[in-house]
Amino acid sequence: MDYDNNDFKGIVQGGGLGDFSSELYERDDDATRAASKAKKKLNLWLLICALLAGLIGFIFAELLYRALLDRIPDCLVVGLCFFVFASVVVGAIFLADKVGDGVFPKKRKNMWILPALPVAFLILGILCQLIYGLNMGKVTPMQIDDYLLVIDNSTSMQSTDPQNKRLQASTDLIQSLTPVNNVGLIRFDRDAVVTAPLAAADTEQKTIVEQAINEILSDVGYTEIGVAVQAAIDHFKAMGVPGRERSILLTTDGESNSRVDIDRIAEQCKAENIRVHTVGMKLRSSFLAQLAGETGGRYYTTDNMEALSGILANIKNDGDRRNLLDMRSSLSRDKAFYGIWRVFTLIILSMVLHLAVLIVSDDNNETRSFVIQGILTGIGAGLAIELGTYFYWDGLTARGLMYLLLSLIYYSTARKQYIPPPDTIVDDDGPVDINENWKTGSAGQFSSGATPWSDM
Repeated sequence: MDYDNNDFKGIVQGGGLGDFSSELYERDDDATRAASKAKKKLNLWLLICALLAGLIGFIFAELLYRALLDRIPDCLVVGLCFFVFASVVVGAIFLADKVGDGVFPKKRKNMWILPALPVAFLILGILCQLIYGLNMGKVTPMQIDDYLLVIDNSTSMQSTDPQNKRLQASTDLIQSLTPVNNVGLIRFDRDAVVTAPLAAADTEQKTIVEQAINEILSDVGYTEIGVAVQAAIDHFKAMGVPGRERSILLTTDGESNSRVDIDRIAEQCKAENIRVHTVGMKLRSSFLAQLAGETGGRYYTTDNMEALSGILANIKNDGDRRNLLDMRSSLSRDKAFYGIWRVFTLIILSMVLHLAVLIVSDDNNETRSFVIQGILTGIGAGLAIELGTYFYWDGLTARGLMYLLLSLIYYSTARKQYIPPPDTIVDDDGPVDINENWKTGSAGQFSSGATPWSDM
């Protein structure tokens, strides 16, 4: 039998509380199970908001990441990306609450926590990146003796690097070398040409290499990376001194026009003690990342041409750069600490997001669910970025999956909230469990006229 608020008022004030209580306790098991299932029903509106939050948050965070990378410290880049993402998620929560039905209780508590969530993400991102950047994995330094600069001469460079910053960066690197180093230059497009043979980096050789750099005009089509790397390996074999640490520094803005047998190149590099370091200019390339990784080199990518000098200097000075949102270099790629810390970081962010939603929903019954979902979703997001970058996925794809999983944590928590459970009435002060009141005797207050409906 169904009752409305007027029935409740009449029954309580008329002394029929006992009969009404008996009626409620006659609910059968099927009805109770049906009510329990209704509490966990799919909320399509929350799902849509969660997916939109993940997509929009990812887009804005990615745009910020590309704009700030190599311009400010990595800790600030990571922190600000998480800040932007969390801001979008909070906006989605407020949108779902404003437009949707039954997202939060009428009497909402601790709503200040949601606006504070982006700030928490900012601080956690900065701190976790600072720790990630430390040499906690005990990476062994690498000293480079000989350098072969392999520079892209394709016509696309005219738009990618119109001010020839890559040429200036190469010149800066050469000037930092000493005669104990050997240096040479290869220009490539359709073919690969050795324009400055390998020799000791004295004043005369530096002048020769710089002149060869200045002759690069970027006036030929095609980007034959495989041909260029093979030419560099062959030149090292012909001119290099065995036993020295030798490196190929490849800068390009495109993928290779023809298939490259990375396994074959890696075998030759290992036999000749050669590493290939790759720099993608306005290019996110799993191919360049794998080429560097399989040969023991480092992979960098940047949209900021001003950062190229710093990148080449970082390679020379053995800067093993690590960013929570991107691939690690080969030196730290297999260090377990960095993989574990990255996953742990996402677990922390996941738990903070869960905690914020649960506190606002004021539902203490979901604590266990919060812990389980927070840990599992954090692990999922962490593995998405860790495995995605470890196996040379495009960093864009790995970051997208990470943000999407973090946004779905909001949905996975909120979808179980805010639907009044069985034997509950809702007034302006929030949900009231009628059975619990009667069991504890507190319903006796109704007989004196102090009922929730006495002011109706």
